[in-house]
Amino acid sequence: MTEHTCEYLIVGAGLAGASAVEGIRECDRRRAITMLGAEPHLPYDRPPLSKKLWLGQKKLRDIYLHSRAFFEDQGVALLTDRRAVALDVRHKTVHDASGRSYRFGKLLLATGATPQVLPIHGGRLDGICYYRELDDYRRIRAEAQADKSVAIVGGGFIGSEMAAVLCSNKLRVTMIYPASHLCDRVFPEKLGLAMEQRFRERGIRILKAQKPVAFARRGSRFIVRTDAGTRLEADLVIVGAGVAPAVALAMQAGLATGDGILVNAYLQTAHPDIYAAGDNARFPYRALGQTARVEHWDNALNQGRQAGRNMAGAQAPFTYMPYFFSDLFEFGYEAVGEVNARMETRADWRKPFETGTIYYLRNGKIRGAMMCNVWDQVETARALIRDGAAAPGRPARARRARPPADAPATQASALPPLAEQVCAPPASGDTPLTPAQARRLRREVPGWSLAGAMLTRELKFDSFGAAMAFVNQVARIADEQGHHPDMSVSYRTVRLSLTTHKIGGLSRNDFIMAARIDRNTLLTAPGV
Repeated sequence: MTEHTCEYLIVGAGLAGASAVEGIRECDRRRAITMLGAEPHLPYDRPPLSKKLWLGQKKLRDIYLHSRAFFEDQGVALLTDRRAVALDVRHKTVHDASGRSYRFGKLLLATGATPQVLPIHGGRLDGICYYRELDDYRRIRAEAQADKSVAIVGGGFIGSEMAAVLCSNKLRVTMIYPASHLCDRVFPEKLGLAMEQRFRERGIRILKAQKPVAFARRGSRFIVRTDAGTRLEADLVIVGAGVAPAVALAMQAGLATGDGILVNAYLQTAHPDIYAAGDNARFPYRALGQTARVEHWDNALNQGRQAGRNMAGAQAPFTYMPYFFSDLFEFGYEAVGEVNARMETRADWRKPFETGTIYYLRNGKIRGAMMCNVWDQVETARALIRDGAAAPGRPARARRARPPADAPATQASALPPLAEQVCAPPASGDTPLTPAQARRLRREVPGWSLAGAMLTRELKFDSFGAAMAFVNQVARIADEQGHHPDMSVSYRTVRLSLTTHKIGGLSRNDFIMAARIDRNTLLTAPGV
């Protein structure tokens, strides 16, 4: 039996494993690293397999994480097409399918996840594609010719993404899934139904609330039968029925598992010299106060790197909050935290079901957020989750009766009669207010300072996340009204300025804007 010895052994040549190399080398430039990969390829990115490769936005050469020369320069023995089959914890040795053994000082299990195979008649029929790996892409790409028909089983991430890209490549697509709407694990029902309608408008046939019960072949075509009695034929069948964490090595070695390999905050398993990271690891998700297993790209990238650092002695807890993303035709989103459509959700749409943010709540607090066609806001969402912020737009507190028109307003629950009258938008354009009107209206927009042709206000919040949530709401309201207020944020302090370009002072719409900010946002902004 051939034996190979190294200080660091990485089982799994995906993103988590490749990132671990970088993490190790941040702390240890010298000692040997060996990486075993079950696939015959260099480590590569998976997201392009169901996105940019199909849309011509990337070529195959672009998806590889590093060249072979990189691994050589880093002192890594990269051994592809080597499937690990056994782990001996006592002797700190891994065995592969060909009988070779690898003795290690520290081990990372970055084995990822494997597709769920449907337990139905014909579920393992030759030619059915459980789509996940580079070879799956190459095969389907070669067969996916325009006007061919494809049956896609599954309405989650892989199913929805593959349906979109194959439709864009002019295939005739039918989707089959058991849920009541598309992407039901993460999309609230109304958004899922709206997305289904977009798919139908693109020509995609949707068979929802149905499960396949049998696959068969007739010549070169597949026959799919569902529990609703539907029978359809297709040239291709692609299944995206979820994945299971690859925990066989850990279980065989007696390491603790449970929907993943159980690790501590330092990504160590029950054995202090054995770590796990990526799709297969169940870790303490500090910001959420619970354990989690995350199957997304960003988690593998950052968790793998931290595992590598800790293997080399850093011993720092993994506290990062990973995000995930998807693109379905023109609808793209980024999401972070606990994103589960079975939770209470609250949507803040700029344009319904196209642009806006969905908040996922427990006990009225934000636990997750999905930004739909809204970009560069992941860090803001992370801050809201860490701070336990309340969702924007929650029901306002009880309000007192409206004060008389000639009395100063004590709160901004509604525009009082004078403002409704004077601030009513003119039929065309916008006119400056007279000084007398401005003084009277100033009393009805409390908290704002009036200086020449500028309204200003400074607010303090309990946290940076709450301040950013307020800024985002103001930006939404302002955008709807065609205004562009100046806003600055300094940790917990927000400064707002509303100015006019009208000659002669403030205009009616400046006061409308200030009143709407107070009425629609200030009373519901967390932490004010």
